[in-house]
Amino acid sequence: MILYRTANGWLVEEAGRFNPLEEKTLDELLALEDLETYLESRLKAGATQAAVDEKTLLAPVGTQEVWAAGVTYLRSRAARMEESKDAGGGDFYDRVYSATRPELFFKALAQKVVGPGA
Repeated sequence: MILYRTANGWLVEEAGRFNPLEEKTLDELLALEDLETYLESRLKAGATQAAVDEKTLLAPVGTQEVWAAGVTYLRSRAARMEESKDAGGGDFYDRVYSATRPELFFKALAQKVVGPGA
């Protein structure tokens, strides 16, 4: 199941079947008591759209901050370790990379996020 935010509103898609959602914002969707059941019910209602128009895609965010989890590539780990040596934190990224829980880090405010192709 995939959610798309378009200039015309939100769509839910599964196996090539697309259905528009009544909610206009991600905040409204996230406030639903059981989002998964709601989305499944929209899919069961029958597809009303053949596909998503990629020209209308928007960033899938609302008013939320965007956070990320994890460490990127092994090569990036080595570069970050090298950069942080001078600051006395040379092994910090090594510890983060092998930690049992992912690193969380702030990426952007919602109004700074761009959509596909932007």
